[in-house]
Amino acid sequence: MTEAEAVVPVSAELVQRLRQLTDLPWMECKRFLTTLTPDKRALYIEAIQNNRNGILHDPIEDDPTVQSLYLAACEEATREVQEWHRQHIAELEEQSPAVADLFRNGSGLCHRIWARIKELLRERHGIEWRSPREMNPWVIFD
Repeated sequence: MTEAEAVVPVSAELVQRLRQLTDLPWMECKRFLTTLTPDKRALYIEAIQNNRNGILHDPIEDDPTVQSLYLAACEEATREVQEWHRQHIAELEEQSPAVADLFRNGSGLCHRIWARIKELLRERHGIEWRSPREMNPWVIFD
């Protein structure tokens, strides 16, 4: 978001619409909407209205000019994180098999994968992507 976009206030109407759709507290709705550019705010509200029962994803994933880059970043990030996880479990096995068992299922790896996808898209292509966590602040991901 540019400095000029950052000063554009969020309309009370959009805050109210987000509140009605998500049951998030008012200030959380306002805070969240201020993280979006003004043109993306309405798109986000529309996406929530059209997808009330599912998990939202960044609309940039559907852009035909970006989709192949996004999918390649997903594959690379997943591969890298899975390899890191295998190595991490192997190291933990040497130190404490009981501790290794706690981490073996991979809970929480989605956040590491999403961070890597975000990094790859930004560094290689100048694309600002929002993770499922960022798109769904009211959802708890493992």
